[in-house]
Amino acid sequence: KTLISKKIKDLQQKYKCLPTQFAYPFTLLLKKNYDKMWLKVALGIIGRESSYASGTRYNVTNILKQMASVVGYNSSLGPAQMKGDTANDLGVDEKDLFTDVGALDAAYRLIKRNFNLARSKGYTEKPSNLKNKGTGNATLDIAIAAYNMGADKVMGPWCESVDPERIKKGLKTNCSKIKKDEQKVVNDYIPNFHTERWDGVNITSHGYIEEVATHVRNLSCI
Repeated sequence: KTLISKKIKDLQQKYKCLPTQFAYPFTLLLKKNYDKMWLKVALGIIGRESSYASGTRYNVTNILKQMASVVGYNSSLGPAQMKGDTANDLGVDEKDLFTDVGALDAAYRLIKRNFNLARSKGYTEKPSNLKNKGTGNATLDIAIAAYNMGADKVMGPWCESVDPERIKKGLKTNCSKIKKDEQKVVNDYIPNFHTERWDGVNITSHGYIEEVATHVRNLSCI
């Protein structure tokens, strides 16, 4: 145990930009050949979702969600705030969501899935419409948005709108809602949906991406 503690402390000293308790989980998964960028995004999501599993708000709400999960509610759990059925679908046991390694692994797997799905839908590594407020990579941006709001809702593809009111506001429309002969696909577009949450913490898809991207940029030491 003493040797393990020393190794963890050495990692924390070597990678000071990593949140203290995630230095070991991050480097452990990195040694297992997990992609570094996806790992950074996964850790950035944990930073956004739970302040790296810290703070009064997270500790209180996490306990309540654990209790709800026990009685059958499909709650968002652990540092990555992932639902149990999503974790199981990704090959992660629900109970592992409460561990730092398990939460990071689960978030990584969902980002990887979202990233590959976005690529299949035509998203590229060019900046999205968020420009420098996002990650600078449209595929990563939409993968992050999909983590929070669901891939089916945000990935589109998106087209130039034929609705005058939406055109005035600069908004695009899901291509499925436009006749094929009128479709003009907009590449690398990220919609800005607004969500009002039960706990009063209201978010937008753009704001969520921006917050995660800020966390990712702060992980510059690795």
